[in-house]
Amino acid sequence: EMEQFVCPILFSSTSLNRLQRTLDRISLQDVNILNRSLIVLNLYFNERLLGKFSLAEWTVDNIRQSTHVSESLVSNEHVIAFVNRLAKPVYDTLKLRLLNRNRQRAYIEAVMLQDWVVLQNEAQVLDAHYRRENGVDPSTQPRLSQYVLTILTQLMDRFIASGVDQGIFYGHQDLSFAFWYRDFLLSALTKNLSSMQSSRRAAQVISKQTNVKEQQGNNKKRTKKALKNEYLDSSPKACPTPDDLENEFALSIISCKRMLCRGIQRFFVSLRQAGFLSEPVYEFTSAKAVFEKRFEMFASIRQPPPLSYNDYLEGSNYTHVPQEELLQSTAEWFQSCNTAIESLLEEERGLNKMYTPMRADEIQSLRKVCLGNSIYVMKLRQLIANPPSHPPKVIFDFDTHSEFCTIKLI
Repeated sequence: EMEQFVCPILFSSTSLNRLQRTLDRISLQDVNILNRSLIVLNLYFNERLLGKFSLAEWTVDNIRQSTHVSESLVSNEHVIAFVNRLAKPVYDTLKLRLLNRNRQRAYIEAVMLQDWVVLQNEAQVLDAHYRRENGVDPSTQPRLSQYVLTILTQLMDRFIASGVDQGIFYGHQDLSFAFWYRDFLLSALTKNLSSMQSSRRAAQVISKQTNVKEQQGNNKKRTKKALKNEYLDSSPKACPTPDDLENEFALSIISCKRMLCRGIQRFFVSLRQAGFLSEPVYEFTSAKAVFEKRFEMFASIRQPPPLSYNDYLEGSNYTHVPQEELLQSTAEWFQSCNTAIESLLEEERGLNKMYTPMRADEIQSLRKVCLGNSIYVMKLRQLIANPPSHPPKVIFDFDTHSEFCTIKLI
């Protein structure tokens, strides 16, 4: 374990993203407490990350890797102070990954969420101040706010996923709450990350075009065809960096998880429509109270906006959808996820195994959940067409993947 996990972190980490991914792998595996402690001890000492990197500089590099930021923004004195303020919360996101999985949820709730809510408010003020001072178009994306929003949304999603993993969400209604809320968070995260990556790619293209024009001015003897070929060869799409490939791969994983959440949520609704799942009867509480208690820690967060029980009822109401259409939609989400996973397996082969956001065996486990649920959706169709004398037993199986269940009809 020391050679597999501790040494790569101490000697091979080259960016904040890559360090986070290495720590994520530790979080998913049963690394013993001795090696976890060794990593924590060496994670930050001599006032530097891993004893040799400036956490503030790595944070700025991480922002640059996520989206396009101008030099005038990162050199602004207020932004520099904000980045220094970010150092401790960013370090907490690293330390979080080294906690036992049953402690991560409590740490997020007790320490991290409120810190990032405060940072989100500060980032919004800074973005507005920078635009006003520098005459930036108000429609320009707020770079700092987007970055903080990304991390905050990831923490919210990790909080719910950890609850599913630890069995805190129990029963079909609780699980329905969790997958429905995760669908919302992963959709918001996908949209935000896509927007950030698009702005970065657009800035790269503009930069390349500017360089080509300068070269044209310096050497007018070159033919148009030669200049065009030179531009195409220098296009950022032609030679993405390893970090770019890993970030795009991570975004694809988020999209797959969103599709899987959406399919599972619709599967729950289909089972209720078929009468194979019934609404739980509460004696001392209510479904609304349970929902509010599950997600009360999100109440102070402005973006992404906290969702209410009424939002859940509206978002999961398919009474106007014919049963066959709902089943078809459910099957299509699982099929879409499976198709996307096949692409992920191909892409994963070209990534550095040490820093890949998800390894092939983990991707395969997601695929098994997709295929398993697809099979049981087909079985549900058969049961609806030929009603059994006794309703089937519905089992939520997390053996294949700790965050996503295969809904079995036995």
